[in-house]
Amino acid sequence: KRVVVTPFFRDHFARLDRQIVLVDCLSALNVGPECVQDMQEALTLILKSFSYGKSGILTRLFRPKIDRVLFAATKADHVTPNQYHNLELFLRRLVTEARNEIQFQGIETECLALASVRATEPAVAEFQGQKISCLRGIRDSDKTLVALFPGEVPTEIPAASDWHDRFNFIDF
Repeated sequence: KRVVVTPFFRDHFARLDRQIVLVDCLSALNVGPECVQDMQEALTLILKSFSYGKSGILTRLFRPKIDRVLFAATKADHVTPNQYHNLELFLRRLVTEARNEIQFQGIETECLALASVRATEPAVAEFQGQKISCLRGIRDSDKTLVALFPGEVPTEIPAASDWHDRFNFIDF
């Protein structure tokens, strides 16, 4: 740690005054409640490694502190556009403890759903006489073009009893 981690952290992260925390909520939902719990704990611990606080002109020059944090739910293109809001709400629930700790220090935080690369496109399908929102894209596992309903993102962290085979967000 002393030889590799400390110098890397000091030389690269210590000068930052903004932070983006990328969170793969969909993969955690696929794995289950233990993974979600582990992710919550990891996020809280990781954020304790950074220096937060209000940053003025002098502090930015000599001892910058992170004064704005964006939590971003990745792979937003793996859900339909009408689920982006749910994904953001789920992320808010997931990072509640981590956000509370840094907001207590007066740090601005925000949650957002985004995709670094758009691997799907929205589509509409008819099922039992009703139109439903779907995604069209190339499934990563077998490189097949598919159109499917990926499922709904919960707005709250589900109870353990609600988890059994409920989520199966695929990779594109």
